[in-house]
Amino acid sequence: MSDASACAFCFQNIIMFYVLFVGSGHEQAAETYIRKNIPENLYENCFCPKRKMKKKIHGKWVSFTEKLIPGYLFIESNTIGELYLELSKSSLFLKVLGKAEQFQNDKIYPLNPSEERWLKKISGIPLHSDQNEQSPVAELSQVGFDENDEVIILSGPLMAMKGQVKKINLHKRIAEVEVDFMGGKTSLYLGIELVEKAQNAE
Repeated sequence: MSDASACAFCFQNIIMFYVLFVGSGHEQAAETYIRKNIPENLYENCFCPKRKMKKKIHGKWVSFTEKLIPGYLFIESNTIGELYLELSKSSLFLKVLGKAEQFQNDKIYPLNPSEERWLKKISGIPLHSDQNEQSPVAELSQVGFDENDEVIILSGPLMAMKGQVKKINLHKRIAEVEVDFMGGKTSLYLGIELVEKAQNAE
């Protein structure tokens, strides 16, 4: 698993991000269960990151918020072995990603550095946010046109992800971004807002 292939034992006592698969539609129930039933000393924060999007309804662009990666929760912990044993008591948690076939306390792998970087860049989450109950949100990125009528990114999460943007769909107000996720490549879709050319002039 590239960067994550080093023995996770090395990460003991270091707070790292781990990924829980709970299934689409069960994110809030799983997050509520953690906050009510898991001892606070076993984790720093848990959340299902969200994204702002735009959709045209009756001729007008309307902003709304939805899950960035449906079915998954991210959790920060430096005691993943103990945390896993607590989570396994509930049927809400279908899988802990990065867990070796034969579970051992030192065989659950966290997000690797590149995965952690895009999560923070897109969602704007602070380091170790002390069990903040507000899920981080990927804001809309503003895009416009340069003097050659080429699409350019003006602000927002996409500014830090330029090298990973695969496609920008102005008609649907969506940008496709390719990121590393648990040993593979995953496409994420982020909302954009089009700024008229006249507003881009310096």
